Amino acid sequence: MNTFAILLWVMVCGQQSPAKTPAPTRAMALGDPYVDGSEEFSIRPPEGWQLNRQRIPEARGVTLLRMMGPPVGLQERMITLRRMATQKRMNADETLKQMIDTISLELTVERIESQQVEQIAGRPGAFLSALYLKDAQHWQRMQAMVEVTPRSYLVLLYDGPAAIAQESEAMFQLVAASLTILQRRLNEDELKAALEAGEAWRDSLSPAAIKAALIASQYFRVDSAAGEGFLVREENELAQEKNSGVRVAERGWTFGQDGRAQSFQNIMFMSLDQQNEKWHNTTQTLVPAASAKTEYLEGTDEQGLREKELLLSSQTYALRVPKAENPAVKLPKSYLSRALWRLLPSLLPDREKPRRMAFTIFDHLRADLVVLVIEVKGSVTPPGEAVRGKSFLIEEYEGLASEPTRWFVGEDGRILLARYGKTTMRPADEKELEKSMRERVAEADKKIAALEKAMREDEQRFQRGR
Repeated sequence: MNTFAILLWVMVCGQQSPAKTPAPTRAMALGDPYVDGSEEFSIRPPEGWQLNRQRIPEARGVTLLRMMGPPVGLQERMITLRRMATQKRMNADETLKQMIDTISLELTVERIESQQVEQIAGRPGAFLSALYLKDAQHWQRMQAMVEVTPRSYLVLLYDGPAAIAQESEAMFQLVAASLTILQRRLNEDELKAALEAGEAWRDSLSPAAIKAALIASQYFRVDSAAGEGFLVREENELAQEKNSGVRVAERGWTFGQDGRAQSFQNIMFMSLDQQNEKWHNTTQTLVPAASAKTEYLEGTDEQGLREKELLLSSQTYALRVPKAENPAVKLPKSYLSRALWRLLPSLLPDREKPRRMAFTIFDHLRADLVVLVIEVKGSVTPPGEAVRGKSFLIEEYEGLASEPTRWFVGEDGRILLARYGKTTMRPADEKELEKSMRERVAEADKKIAALEKAMREDEQRFQRGR
């Protein structure tokens, strides 16, 4: 996950017909597109819904994305996007039949509201809506399914209260209609050449070059349509367990317009011979009171430890929940350590020369390696921005079909501007940043401390009552 991912405020039986796309009302407006460059799709969630992109392996596939909406009458609403494989290819009618058979086995179905084949992401697909009973409550299940490659399908699932079934179907069809299958930016030969170029560049780095690229401290202000925040990055030499290396530390806060406040900290160490590394990423989010829910805390914790070609990792995405240990990964030659990834803008020589490199990096949310593509574009002035001296553009893609993060870097390797979608990151003065953010940080810290104290007291009462 790159720095912007952290800062984006956590930060879809009849004749074939086009998907129903009712005109959006204010209540049915969609948010900005969510792009998954590794899975090669884009989709727009309902406006204001929270996203969880943690991958969850399941018996019949993998959950790629969950969209959580505000509850209605104490009943939760969620849209899940999954990828699944089938033993044989199915046409749209066969897909619809399988959906009907499956839902009848999984749920206590009261009735099928609608069923049809329809165009999804420009391809023949199927849609189903049904009402079912669970825990003495009436629910609605909707499902849309489309083949993206032979025997590989994307499946959208919705579960929510039956009381608003008509409104929910209109919203779900809008989300399904927004699903787009993305085209890869590189073919296999281009990717192979980029991976070879990346490996050659990484292997050319000497300990002296790595140390020379370190920038003691940098302060950034982050602005987005969803809110604002700041990031502080510190880089220094460090000896850890007899390994001489470099340490990159990032910390900061984001403040969303929805009232959420999130603190984050990323600590990365890499030995100068690039054979060992260690990282620890944490976030803590203050979620404001809403509907029947009181104010509460969320938290994440990701850790990694690498020794030569072997990587061990773990993560948890809920407070007080033990970390899940991932299978050990034997790293390929294309692997790029996290510290080098962060230092890359200042490490790159000859920024005037356009070129492309690719690497593999570890993604905790997928518990797997993903492709990172770096394209050096040469001397480019950021449009609409006043910067001193010459600036160079570096574009970064996670996966082969994602929207790029654009880094504008000065001649000394410092970041002058970064853009990802509607989010921008600009250098900031330390004192001005502290002055503008101090009160909000102090207020959020106070609330977090009170909630943590209450949680500890609840745990102690539970232990005494056992």
